[in-house]
Amino acid sequence: MAEHALTREIARLEKDAEERGIRVVVSNDFEALVSLNSSLDRPGLTPMFHPRFSRIARGDAFWVKGETPTGEVVHLQAVRYDRLAGDLATSLSDWLVPLYREAGDAPEPAEGGLSRAPVCRAITGSVAYHGELWIKSGAGRGIAGLMGILTRWGVMKAFLTWHDLEWIYGFVTKRKVLQGMPQRGGYTITEPCGLCWRQPPRDEDRVEWIAAAPLSAIRCIIEEQLLETSDVMQRTEMPALDPFLDGMGASSLSYSNQNGSGAVQV
Repeated sequence: MAEHALTREIARLEKDAEERGIRVVVSNDFEALVSLNSSLDRPGLTPMFHPRFSRIARGDAFWVKGETPTGEVVHLQAVRYDRLAGDLATSLSDWLVPLYREAGDAPEPAEGGLSRAPVCRAITGSVAYHGELWIKSGAGRGIAGLMGILTRWGVMKAFLTWHDLEWIYGFVTKRKVLQGMPQRGGYTITEPCGLCWRQPPRDEDRVEWIAAAPLSAIRCIIEEQLLETSDVMQRTEMPALDPFLDGMGASSLSYSNQNGSGAVQV
């Protein structure tokens, strides 16, 4: 995927967020994230992004905060890069269960396995895990649309940061899936049983959906956005027709983009 196309899409999303009163700030200092998170009215960090439990190389992860013009932090998200030895289902079983145990949480995989969603077997190679997504109630204008903008920003930033990235994924509640949050954020696949935990003390199953997007889908999203932008620009620049010529049948005009072919390169 052409880097300039991703850069353009990220800039567009940043502008959309700023128009809603949110400025995006990126960091790879996860000790600072621990400190910041403790000052916010939100849950503690998951062990996947907590430096006490996960070894996070500086170039293998970033986190994002969204600030209001007064400097108030009203949004967080984080992304980490991993190279899988096998498929995601196997990796999650081998990695997450010991990680949560070390962090002092004690969930166990539900009967039938931790990750039973079919896409978990399809996800291999270079992947990015997208988590810690949070937005303060009442932040910005149009909170649902704003969360979609910021989530999609994180997705696009991941593919711009790691050029060999093949997949991005995260976990989400069924309620958020039914509300369309993953789709607004750029995720093209949603399946139940991404994570299935047996939660003590009542031994009840807790099921999280997986949201995922392969590189091929991100290419299509970028291409569609560029085509929509090109179409808007063409319609905006279209000259008004002389009413007399229009009445004589001169109402059919053709336009092309700058390269003259009508094609958008991604």
